[in-house]
Amino acid sequence: MARAPQASEGVLPFEASTPDALHAPAPHDALAHPHGRLSGPLTPSGLFACFRGWCHRHHWNRRDIRFFCYALAIVLMSVADLKMTLFYVTSVGMTEVNPIARFLMLYGGVCSIILWKSATVACGVFILWRIRRHAVAEVGAVICCAILAALCVHWFRYNDQVTTLANEVLHLHETRNASDWVVMEPGKPD
Repeated sequence: MARAPQASEGVLPFEASTPDALHAPAPHDALAHPHGRLSGPLTPSGLFACFRGWCHRHHWNRRDIRFFCYALAIVLMSVADLKMTLFYVTSVGMTEVNPIARFLMLYGGVCSIILWKSATVACGVFILWRIRRHAVAEVGAVICCAILAALCVHWFRYNDQVTTLANEVLHLHETRNASDWVVMEPGKPD
């Protein structure tokens, strides 16, 4: 019976052919647990080693890892956008140009906005993930990240300027029936 090559023999465990060797962490991944769990201290290098071991075990290539990073960036920036939207729409109000979101803000509640945003982001990320093997999918993921990054920049600028726009915000709040200005009560039931 042939034995599996050991890491000390110059073969990395994920390159070996036996099932046990496929699930063993590489010798330089001291913090990577064989089951993808972090067994050492919670450090960035430990998390990276754990993630790298998980990717090797699930046979992810570089494109899969890039797409995971794109998807994570899309989700995190979307959560930031949702947080800022809910902060402003439940306090001083804001202009909402998306007609579906404006409808949900006017006639729904906070939960309906959260569900709408979650569903649209989940569908978009799922579609991108399913077609990640095509070059056009990577272009689409980069475009989504760029649009959301621009939206984050817009929120940063808005946060800096909102204190100087107090009179304009008050005027828009008073004439909100004639504009796209939306204000939600935080306790409004769905």
